[in-house]
Amino acid sequence: MDSDSWVKLAIYICFLFGAAYCAAAESAFSGMNKIRVKNLAEDGDRKAKKAMGISEDFDKAITALLIGTNVMHIGCASLSTVIGLDLWGEIYGQGTATTIATVVTTIVVYFASELVPKCLAKANSEKVACAFAPSLRVMMTVLTPFVWLFSGISSLLVRLFPKNEEPTYTEEELVTIIETGEEEGVLDEESSELLQSAMEFSETTVSEVMTVREDVELIDITLSENEMLNIVRNTRHSRLPLYEGSADNIVGVLPIRPFLKKYINKETTNLRSLMYQPLVVLPTTPVHELFDTMRNSKVYMAVVKDEEGEFKGIATIEDFVEEIVGEIWDEDDVVDKNFIKLGGYNYDVNARLTVGDTFSRLGRTVVDTRIRSKTLNTWMIENLGHVPEEDECFEYGDLTFEATDVDDDGRVIRITVSIRDEDEAEDATDAAEQAEEVSK
Repeated sequence: MDSDSWVKLAIYICFLFGAAYCAAAESAFSGMNKIRVKNLAEDGDRKAKKAMGISEDFDKAITALLIGTNVMHIGCASLSTVIGLDLWGEIYGQGTATTIATVVTTIVVYFASELVPKCLAKANSEKVACAFAPSLRVMMTVLTPFVWLFSGISSLLVRLFPKNEEPTYTEEELVTIIETGEEEGVLDEESSELLQSAMEFSETTVSEVMTVREDVELIDITLSENEMLNIVRNTRHSRLPLYEGSADNIVGVLPIRPFLKKYINKETTNLRSLMYQPLVVLPTTPVHELFDTMRNSKVYMAVVKDEEGEFKGIATIEDFVEEIVGEIWDEDDVVDKNFIKLGGYNYDVNARLTVGDTFSRLGRTVVDTRIRSKTLNTWMIENLGHVPEEDECFEYGDLTFEATDVDDDGRVIRITVSIRDEDEAEDATDAAEQAEEVSK
């Protein structure tokens, strides 16, 4: 090769590096974790700040990179043909030499300026994006006229087609990200469950978390002061609903502390003057809406009634917190971890309990004696026909059995039992209370 051919080869290699740069930059900015780069930028990383600026103006960046890629590829193709003719033109003829040059440069360009740079950049997206950000910003500035021209043409063409506005991440995708983070060890199990519970919070209704009517401690507003005092002494609650005539007629909520303060000071305890008007909501009210209302109005307890005005239960701030972080037990609570009553007509049950024991606690009778002694774990597998995954469920009469905790061996640890029939649910609540008394 003469000196002229060496110069052409050097320019050819420069074109290869230029194409590799464009390919790596495109891959890095397309695949980088914006949240991670944003955190770096907030920590004072200047290159990360430039990378975030480019990502926010990504359409112009990708246009500049595509222009650069095409220029580099055209340069590679042109020079490879010239070099091929110089090397093999006299030996094999121009046609064969051009074919050889085309095949060789296609392979070289594919590996050296596309595949390898993109793979390396994808594996280190944030680092590459931050490293390339200053030079890419210069490239975008130099190519501004061309970027403006091609971006304008692209925008006109895009307007011809309907645009589908979608969020960056759907709720399902966010849940997948959280689960992936747990699997990779970025999040522990408790953090993962807490985040998922917080996301599900917006889809939860009051009926799912409320303390049902049968579990609510109500006070007749017509009781005497001594009768009232006896109830207050024995209660574990800081507020109690007051009714007049019937339980459906909730007239107020009594805060216990002001009542006791007046009693200690030997003042007249007028319940009507101490109580405050209850916040009344429907069972179908979304929990997050009620939570905002209660927080803004500084109300701790809401009374739940249906469309016909029938009292269904109460909802408190504690119920909402428990929906996210799990059950909160007071120091004097007697906890039976095998059978825990949740909000609404839902029960968290140890899957090692037998079907007979579970039904008994729910006030039910097992008709099929063959399943009475089986554990819930075994019974669930038989009903589903396979080892269940978390959140998988089956129905039995008006009961729903949902696997909420499954270990790595496919063994169900905890099951949530839900009662769909409200009348039956009330009977089950009474039975559960009796079972709790026995356990004490």
